[in-house]
Amino acid sequence: MDRQDKNTTEGRKFFLFFFLNRKVLFAYALLILLPAFYSCSGNDNGLMYGMTQQEEACIMINTSVPIKETTGTSCIDIFIFNNDRLGWLDSYQRFSGPYSGEITAASRKGKKIIAAVANPARDISAWSGINSFEALLKTTASLWDEDPGAPLMCGYKEISMGEENSCTMEMIPILSEIKVNSLRCDFSGRPYQGEVLSDIRIYLTNVNSQAPIFNKESFMPTEIINAAGLSETDMSRMSHPEMLSGTLAGNIGDNTVYPGISLYCYPNDCVEQSIGSPFTRLVIEGKLCGQTYYYPIDINRGDDLQGEVGVGRNSRYVYDIIITRTGTTDPDIPADVTMVDINMTVRPWDELEEDEITF
Repeated sequence: MDRQDKNTTEGRKFFLFFFLNRKVLFAYALLILLPAFYSCSGNDNGLMYGMTQQEEACIMINTSVPIKETTGTSCIDIFIFNNDRLGWLDSYQRFSGPYSGEITAASRKGKKIIAAVANPARDISAWSGINSFEALLKTTASLWDEDPGAPLMCGYKEISMGEENSCTMEMIPILSEIKVNSLRCDFSGRPYQGEVLSDIRIYLTNVNSQAPIFNKESFMPTEIINAAGLSETDMSRMSHPEMLSGTLAGNIGDNTVYPGISLYCYPNDCVEQSIGSPFTRLVIEGKLCGQTYYYPIDINRGDDLQGEVGVGRNSRYVYDIIITRTGTTDPDIPADVTMVDINMTVRPWDELEEDEITF
């Protein structure tokens, strides 16, 4: 047999092999991909259609969200993974909210990890690459898309499906609150004693825009919002710009004012400041004697450090501020101790009634 006939024969054998086994190959591909795309939403009960040996579990989800005026939950995505070395996805379901009753989540029998993500601000298709627990842990959220009335929250819990029929999971937001509780001026002994601060704006700068949704610490900024100052371009991109900026009506003098302004940001706990990872700052901007001054404050840094370094996850930083002299002329230059007297406390979120969601 010459070389051409031999090549033709080998080609026919390969084609025949592929033709006879294409159903097997296709079935194998479905086995890998199908769990990530099975889903149901709306009024469906959330069961995985076509699943055999289906088991159900009742999971009480406790949430303490940071916003008292929360609009609730837009949706909850439930992932159930095998609790083994590979951690492959077993089932995925999306449930539409708000929630006041029961939801049934299901998977196959065995040791599992149930992970829940509330208010993810993404379509179901955006989860298509999540085929393992490790892949979910690497997923990041974007501050650009956050809604302070329904913040992204997540949590996970180990369970043995088929042996346990209930467990409790805690879900916490990524967002932290920066609250200006009180503000006043004290220009005693200054040439401008008795003057007031006017045209006041309060905002956050050097804000971390991305965060791994399941991280508890080690939040290094990768993209900065309001870098070195308030950016109108950045504010226009935000779904809820009020998270990062607020205005105060009227002037501030020697009488204490309680602004009630709460701003929200992602964690930023970098230990050392650099061009690529600046500290997140709270900035008080206003006019004094016709000149604009800035009072930038590194959040939870230096002498006012409490607990973790910088901005942590799901934390609440409450500031009482006394302005004592003219500030800086650049919002990227931190105010020193001669300009502001700061009292900062880290407090837990005001607890709401627990949202108990049964799975």
